[in-house]
Amino acid sequence: MKKLYILILLSSMLLTSCMSDKRNLQLVEGLVEDELSNDALQVRYRAPKGFHLVNQSYTDSIANAELLQDGFAPIILAIHVDTIVGGSMMLSDIRYIPEERINKDIKNYKETYNQHNTWKKVNRISYSNNNFEVVEIICENDTYILTKLFFYEEKKPAFVVDYFVPLAVNEKYTPLINSSIASFEKGYTLIFN
Repeated sequence: MKKLYILILLSSMLLTSCMSDKRNLQLVEGLVEDELSNDALQVRYRAPKGFHLVNQSYTDSIANAELLQDGFAPIILAIHVDTIVGGSMMLSDIRYIPEERINKDIKNYKETYNQHNTWKKVNRISYSNNNFEVVEIICENDTYILTKLFFYEEKKPAFVVDYFVPLAVNEKYTPLINSSIASFEKGYTLIFN
């Protein structure tokens, strides 16, 4: 009887931990900007409401500076900013980075993403979203929250999305960010003028 009780207890603990890695994300039209496509990644997505796309030449200059510092840095493809609260969203290509490096960084996420003890908390969850497997790493301190989402396509890392918002407005922005995450889909939309 004692063994059965322990087995039931372990099963319920395992089930509870699996359930915590599920996210019920839904796209809410009023919480996001218009749909954009990225030809390089062949994805469609929508930024959170109030996050506006930065000029491509500025984005390219930041991407080039990052690559000069680290040849294996993600290639920044798009930056969206909310200048009122100081929030940002960044879409980056990680397909050319060795998969072993990405997997090692994600496995050792607490060390990788908190090398300088910038964050008080660093957590990781995994879930599925619109045919993508997603690994989400949430970094938080007294001032900011950084959410890094690694999108996997056919079990290979494809791109990463970073959402960065001040902690003071996080509660207000969480539904907008969740709606933006839910918007990521494979394929792109052709728009004819």
